[in-house]
Amino acid sequence: MSCEHCTGLDGESLYPYYGLAPHCHVCNNMIGSTVFTGEKVDGFTPDNDDPRMGIWWCPNCGEGNPRET
Repeated sequence: MSCEHCTGLDGESLYPYYGLAPHCHVCNNMIGSTVFTGEKVDGFTPDNDDPRMGIWWCPNCGEGNPRET
């Protein structure tokens, strides 16, 4: 069940969604400025095939957590 932290304006859950792993951008005006931090954060499960991508889920209620299904 979605919580108030992961529910959009339409009342639907925003999670899970597939996207980039935790990262930052180096401001050097060059292509490839995305730097993956390798940081382990609550609310993100890395993809086994590509750790630069993964599933984001609600760290508050666990909605979308692939380990909970």
